[in-house]
Amino acid sequence: MTPEEIAKLPYRKNVGIMLANEDGKVWVGQRLDAMRLGTGETAWQMPQGGVDKGEKPKLAALRELEEEIGVGP
Repeated sequence: MTPEEIAKLPYRKNVGIMLANEDGKVWVGQRLDAMRLGTGETAWQMPQGGVDKGEKPKLAALRELEEEIGVGP
């Protein structure tokens, strides 16, 4: 795809967050919607989400942590 074609796609900027502790363990969350679908499959995901217009990526990452897993600054 050309840069022009990519610019027309209905995507917005987003952030993803990796939480790790001093032991090098990484936090991942089990997706509840995957369990509700009854497929028997388990899906895991790190916190992520869209960057609102005019929002700085770092602030978007902190907001997503609060919204998705209840961890605040």
